[in-house]
Amino acid sequence: MKPKQSEQLVNVMRAKFDAQRAEFEKILAKEAELRQALVHLSEQGNKSGHGEDAFARHRSGAEIAWRKWSGQRRSAINHDLANVLVLKALAQKRLAVDFGRVEAMKSLQNVAAQSFRKDRERRRTNIAFADIILRAR
Repeated sequence: MKPKQSEQLVNVMRAKFDAQRAEFEKILAKEAELRQALVHLSEQGNKSGHGEDAFARHRSGAEIAWRKWSGQRRSAINHDLANVLVLKALAQKRLAVDFGRVEAMKSLQNVAAQSFRKDRERRRTNIAFADIILRAR
């Protein structure tokens, strides 16, 4: 493999790795968003349980409705978070594989470049020796 070909192959692998990394960043952002939503929901629940009109909310059933809604919402967010965590684990595996491929291709590129340089030097040396032998005759 010529150095230019191996360099192009490394660039393709790096582009694939970068795309996987961008996808992974989106998953991390979604995870952070869902975790923040859980925190926000907890904070809202803590705020609603205190104050002078807490008794009135309790008597009117608003507190029960809030707890029911917030429990359903928390359940939905946790379900979404579980799905995102599965996607994150899968993306981490793909990212690790693609990173390994990039590193392997870099290594192969270095080996190919060294081999190409050695072959080129060997050909130059053979040509120089052939030229010396032809002149000697």
